[in-house]
This record gives sequence, C-alpha cells and structure tokens, in this order.
Amino acid sequence: MRKLLIFLTIILLLLLNISYFFVVDSVKKYKHINPKDLTKKHVALVLGAGVWKDNKPSPILEDRIDSGILLLKMGIVDKLVMSGDNRFEWYDEPTSMMNYAKSMGVDEKYLQPDYAGRRTYDSCKRIKEIFSQGDIIVITQDFHMDRALYTCDSLGVKVQGFLSDRDKMYPCLLKPDQKENYKDKDKTYSFEELLKDDKYKEVCKTKEDISGYFITFDKMRWKVRDVLSLYKTFIDIYLFPPQYVGGEKLEI
Repeated sequence: MRKLLIFLTIILLLLLNISYFFVVDSVKKYKHINPKDLTKKHVALVLGAGVWKDNKPSPILEDRIDSGILLLKMGIVDKLVMSGDNRFEWYDEPTSMMNYAKSMGVDEKYLQPDYAGRRTYDSCKRIKEIFSQGDIIVITQDFHMDRALYTCDSLGVKVQGFLSDRDKMYPCLLKPDQKENYKDKDKTYSFEELLKDDKYKEVCKTKEDISGYFITFDKMRWKVRDVLSLYKTFIDIYLFPPQYVGGEKLEI
C-alpha cells in the first residue's frame, strides 16, 4: 500500500508539473514587456492586488496601475477597467486603484471600476459578461500573467498581456509622471523618444529606488502562491465553475 501511495503521488506531481508547463507554453506568445508590441484595444483590464491599511495601493498594485496609465497616454487603450476585491468595508481595491490613477492626473472618464473582481476568474468572467469586452489587454506582473491569460482565454476573452514588472521594463517607462518624461543626466526624453528604436535600453539602466528589492522579494512569494492557484483554476474552469457576481450589463 505504501509503495502504491508513493507511486500515485509521483504520478500526481508529474501531471501537475506537465499541466503547469503546458499553460506557460500556451500563453507565452501573448505576453509583452514592450508596449510597442501591443495591438490597440478599447479596454485594458488592470487586475487588483493588495492595498495597505490606509487604502493606498501596494507597490505591486502601483506598478499595474502605472502600466495602465502608460498605455492610456500612448493611446494604446481608451479606458482602464480597475478590477478588484471590495467585499469588506475596510478593504476596497477598486477605489484605491481609482484614487491613485486620478492622483496621477488621469481623468475619471477614462476609468471604470469593477467592484466584484474578487479573483482572476471573476475579473475575466465579468469583463465579458458585464462589460461586454471580448478582446482586451490584461495588465499584471509576470508571476501572475500566465494564469491571468489562461483564465481569460478559457472564458472566451481574446487577450494580450502587458507585463508591469518594474525590474523588466525600466522605471522610466513604468513610472510615468504627470510631465511624461524621464531625466537622464542633462537630457530630458519624452516617452516617444524612449520608445523609438528601443532607446530606453540605453537610457534607463538602473532601478528607481530601493523599493525595487522589496518588489522582487514580494513577487517571489506571490509566484509560489500563483503556481498553486493555477491548479485551482483548472478545477474552476473544467470541473466546478464558481459563482461570480453578475448583474446588469454596463456600457463602457
């Protein structure tokens, strides 16, 4: 009996690993770190993440919102859907995301909150069923992107992924300020100049600040969690689809 259990455990682990690498391989062509590689879409889905006790976005969530703002400013999308969890009175991701984007100078007319994006599954389901968007850009970090792309695609949403990793796409592009430029030595570059001929590879060589180390450590922790969540995603999609918060369709 013991040998049988060991054998079955090994088989299970092999199947789990095969399924994980299948997902990674199937979505890798839809992942983009350079915004120039994206096709223009009406909507970008910004996936929620943790917020602090003062309802300010965590560094990981800030990166996602900043990436969405960049796509707006470049004209790659027309609107950002801020999808997150707000089941508790003291915890409200979409409102935190909206407030942060507005503090960065984004007009509210370009923002759409989704207050029932409790999980990645819910966000992908609602972007199609509630907001009637079947062809989008999704914004999140690399540790989460495989699951996000696979989930949206499995739920019938055509999707491109824009990676919001500050340590992969340099901070001068991922931390846009209201002046829309980045200073290197005595030269000021616009985003357009930085993107032309991939000039950002020469100009942006260092991380913005020491918080980048925290973000890297935090993403490692989240990666482990996300691999486990991917197996739950298989169950949600193929075996027991969970209930999501529905409602009337909203035109955006």
